[in-house]
Amino acid sequence: MKKLAALLLICATVFCSLPIFSVPARASFTGEDKINIVLDPGHGGTNVGASARGVGEKVYSYRLAELIRDELNANGSFNVYFTRTGDYDLELYERAEVANRYNADLLLSLHFDGSTSTYMNGATAYTSVLDRFALTTLSASITSGISSAIGIGDNGVKRRQDNAGYYWNFEKQWDCQDPSLGTLSDYYGIPTWCAKFGIPSAIIEHGFFSNSSDVSKLFAEGAMQKMAKAEAQAIINYYTNHTHVYSAAIQDYASNCVYTGKQSEHCSVCGHRRNVQSLAQNLSNHYWVDKGSTPASCGVDGSVVLECRITQNLADKGWEGQVHTSVEVIPAPQDHSFVMVANVEATHTENGYQTWKCSTCSYSFSETIQAEGHTLEYVGYTAPTCTDPGGDNYKCTSCDHTYTDSVPATGHTFTVTSRTEPTCTETGSEERICSVCSHSESEELSPLGHRFPESSSLAPTCTEDGYNKGSCTVCGETVDETVPATGHTFVIVSQTEATCQTEGSIVQTCSVCSHSETQTTEKTPHSYDTVDTVAPTCEASGSRILVCSLCQSTVTEELPPLGHIKSETATSAENATAFSKGYAEYACANGCGKTFTEEIPAQFSNRDKLLLMGSIAVLIAAILAGVIFVVIRRSKKEEAPSDEKGEAAPAAVPADKSGNEEKDESGEDSENSDEAAQAHSEAASHTEKA
Repeated sequence: MKKLAALLLICATVFCSLPIFSVPARASFTGEDKINIVLDPGHGGTNVGASARGVGEKVYSYRLAELIRDELNANGSFNVYFTRTGDYDLELYERAEVANRYNADLLLSLHFDGSTSTYMNGATAYTSVLDRFALTTLSASITSGISSAIGIGDNGVKRRQDNAGYYWNFEKQWDCQDPSLGTLSDYYGIPTWCAKFGIPSAIIEHGFFSNSSDVSKLFAEGAMQKMAKAEAQAIINYYTNHTHVYSAAIQDYASNCVYTGKQSEHCSVCGHRRNVQSLAQNLSNHYWVDKGSTPASCGVDGSVVLECRITQNLADKGWEGQVHTSVEVIPAPQDHSFVMVANVEATHTENGYQTWKCSTCSYSFSETIQAEGHTLEYVGYTAPTCTDPGGDNYKCTSCDHTYTDSVPATGHTFTVTSRTEPTCTETGSEERICSVCSHSESEELSPLGHRFPESSSLAPTCTEDGYNKGSCTVCGETVDETVPATGHTFVIVSQTEATCQTEGSIVQTCSVCSHSETQTTEKTPHSYDTVDTVAPTCEASGSRILVCSLCQSTVTEELPPLGHIKSETATSAENATAFSKGYAEYACANGCGKTFTEEIPAQFSNRDKLLLMGSIAVLIAAILAGVIFVVIRRSKKEEAPSDEKGEAAPAAVPADKSGNEEKDESGEDSENSDEAAQAHSEAASHTEKA
């Protein structure tokens, strides 16, 4: 009995001790020590985001934020704030400004994914590539919790680096173009802007609105509440499952020309901040970027135009402040000190030149030396003819060059020798001869055409036919003809070039009647660059994200599975024999681990074929020998026994009971009864004698 009591006491002690070792202690925060969480419901206003079942992403992200807020408020250790408190859109920098205003420990941006590919699914987290502002552990816990809560996939945590040529500068905590001052920078806007204020952040995509399986689970009853509980629990566990250990105060971000910097004490485990204080304002702390320069030259100052990257970033995102600029003067060097570097003498017919270059600034110029030219002397006059020019002639006294001060040809002086007048419809002709040079010409005279009274004629317009009706006033012929419309004569008055997002247009106006028409031109093709690729495997599809360099639109292309490829060399094999199959096993050449087994049919070698043919021949010979043996043996058995004289003793043929003669084995009748009886009698007599 005592042993049983002692055993029960030990079990009770162990059972009561289990919570001490299995449940971590949770910190509780009050007052200024509470953890500040800023929830960012994605999109808003006219920026609806993705849609599913007629509901926009902006609605679902806001509802989810409310549920997460309620869960965190119930815990008591958190202050929860929203970036937007209604249906309106904010710029990315404005969302980060809200987090900065509330001294956030975390900004969590809530979204639902969408894709042109319906197979993409699951929850995904995006956080900063800068380890100081990354939340990979918390983000992984959130996506895992969402996946477990409603049964969608878990894509884990992704960190995407920007490739636009800007890098993170930790000194100023802003983007620079010098990789020696930092080698990383974020691609997504929320991590980029939150890092500028020293705030860790994550973007959570709660499944795909473009995937039917995800949608059915996201829209299931109670799914939103389950996700909110899982997400809030991940945040609670991350910030309250340990005792906070704070470092000395460090700078969260530097003061600059727009924002006042901050410093605070950070927990070395989760990064929670306390004792947040503003730094001294420093409006002269710009981040200058060279936007272009003009080099100085002798006597002329140069300049460098600088633009503040901080204000330029803000202006690009809709900030209404003034971009800060500065111009630095590059002093001019001393006056030019020219040295001749080229000298080409002029000739009788060609110019020469001299080139001078400044030995200080490399500025250069050239001077032309005119050719001396020809010296002309009058040598006579050439009279012009009907077809050839004439004039005063000159010759250079130094070379063979000649020059004529030209007088035009006089042209023919024609006299008409004969003429046939044209009529309204018939051509005429004229023959003429030059009275100076006797050159003759013939000319065909076009028909005059009918002439009608104004009341019988109507000129055509751009769009309507005209007509000629009635009798010609010249020849009296009666005509009723339609004159076709002339059509518009268009002139382009304005033109809008097409882009990859909008069609272009050409506005044309007729110069005759002022009629206008607008012609639409097709959109230009997108110019896509690949920004992210998920490589396909042998059995699973991959994807490639393309961004248009012109309009920044994004397209996701599905990459088909690679398919298994059999390696050229077998990993293991068993050779086939004459009477059994073999096999060869191959691995997939893509390295996915898949193996293929090929059957090798039984194969006869020449030796096997000879042995088999010999065995068959022996078997056939044995069968033939057996048949011959059986035939001979049967033949001997069929021979009757002989008497002493060597004569065959005929067998007695008894009569059956019915008096019929018995048949032999072949079924034929025996010899006639007389011969049989005689043979029987002789046999009996012989027996008696013996």
